[in-house]
Amino acid sequence: MLFYTTLYDYVCQNMGRLDSIKDNHLKLLAYLTTISDLSNDLFLSHLATIHHIGRMIVAVDGSTIIGTGTIILEPKLSRGGRYVGHIEDIVVHPEYRGKGIAYEIIRKLKEYGNQKQCYKIVLNCKRNMVPFYEKVGLTEQGIHMAEYLN
Repeated sequence: MLFYTTLYDYVCQNMGRLDSIKDNHLKLLAYLTTISDLSNDLFLSHLATIHHIGRMIVAVDGSTIIGTGTIILEPKLSRGGRYVGHIEDIVVHPEYRGKGIAYEIIRKLKEYGNQKQCYKIVLNCKRNMVPFYEKVGLTEQGIHMAEYLN
């Protein structure tokens, strides 16, 4: 049975499975980026921080996290003090891709941003992902630049 929830709520409801949930989520993120093992304390601390400044949505099939995405709210001194919602780390397990799971995760993240009165929602992606993100209502704007720090 597939369902969507916040990772924070999922962990709180299943603390006895913390190691398994943490490992499952980190392995899923490995399809997107480089990961390192986290202690349970650091995992829980970061999870609480993320829940305080945004939301991390997960798609769960049975007891396995098969999709995830995050929105972080950045308060602005311009725009009447409203927020910019930064969507990050959208990833779905390869066996579940093409089934609308990423679309639903993004829809839920955008809904949260709207509830928090974000004036815009942004994300960075690779060029080959632009058509997908356009399908979920985002438009290409500007150029992304970065410096990766050690």
